Amino acid sequence: MNNKDKAGCLGCLGILMIIGTIGGVIAAFTKGIEGGIFSNLLKAIVLAILGIVLIKKAIKHDKYAEENEENNNSKSPKDNNEKNDDRKVNNKKSNVIKEKKHQVNNEEVKGESVKENQQFDKKCEVAQIGNENITNQEDTSEPLKSVRKKLDLNYTKARKINDSFVVIDFETTGLNYEEDEIIQYGLVEFKNGVIVHEECKYFQPYFNEVSEVVENITGISNEFLADKPILTKEALVSLLDQIEGKTVVAHNAPFDMKFLLYNLFEFNVEHKKFRVFDTLTYARKHISGTANYKLATLNKKFNLADGSAHDALNDARATGQLALLLIKKMNQTK
Repeated sequence: MNNKDKAGCLGCLGILMIIGTIGGVIAAFTKGIEGGIFSNLLKAIVLAILGIVLIKKAIKHDKYAEENEENNNSKSPKDNNEKNDDRKVNNKKSNVIKEKKHQVNNEEVKGESVKENQQFDKKCEVAQIGNENITNQEDTSEPLKSVRKKLDLNYTKARKINDSFVVIDFETTGLNYEEDEIIQYGLVEFKNGVIVHEECKYFQPYFNEVSEVVENITGISNEFLADKPILTKEALVSLLDQIEGKTVVAHNAPFDMKFLLYNLFEFNVEHKKFRVFDTLTYARKHISGTANYKLATLNKKFNLADGSAHDALNDARATGQLALLLIKKMNQTK
């Protein structure tokens, strides 16, 4: 039913209700009080209101019908053609989007997702920054999985160590080694229980920014890192040269080792299997009377190192001193 027909129906109903109102008023005064004058008047008023409402709606629908008719008459064939062209364009865009989604889905099924290719290209680009002398033999046109051997996060867990080792500690943009980045590392080498070398480097994150939470914990801000270099293959090779072949010590080693091993993998840096002593594991076995086994708590209890917690170099110093303490305790229990 179009607007014109609706207007006619509503108008007829409204007129009938107005007629019913008039009849109700006449009946009320004819029958008098005994015949229910007040109830008849009330019915008449209700009918009058409904009739007026229906007539107004009828007028409104009639107006819309006239406006639509004028608009349809005023539209040129050109307007209709443009409308059809817009529909064709929209349909074409929809088909293109569907086709692209289908291609992406197919690539993901094959393990060659677009995201992997983009990340691989970016990693290759980063690997070349400041590394003109290091040749990257990887074919960036191939997906990551096809040119990389499988990621191996395993390492040998050392049960015993002597007092010569190297400590590493990382500060990162988050806890996920696959998505977050290293922004600082601290390295401290001990020989015969004495510090012989220290190193600390900062890196500007390439994919992420330092969150407010991480800044509050580490004291490292985006502004501070703005002029720092990006982590490169050269930097990782330099770090590897200082720790490979030595016993690596870390507090909560799985965290630091995952970041180390994943980044060596991403930059295609060959390395031998690491031998790692986790001070957290052995602190739980040989230290009692402490609220928890966080490095900051143990540092405070045993006065391991000066400086603030969650600074990679200071944490590496504290971890090294904790390792020496654990060596003594482990030797006493033999």
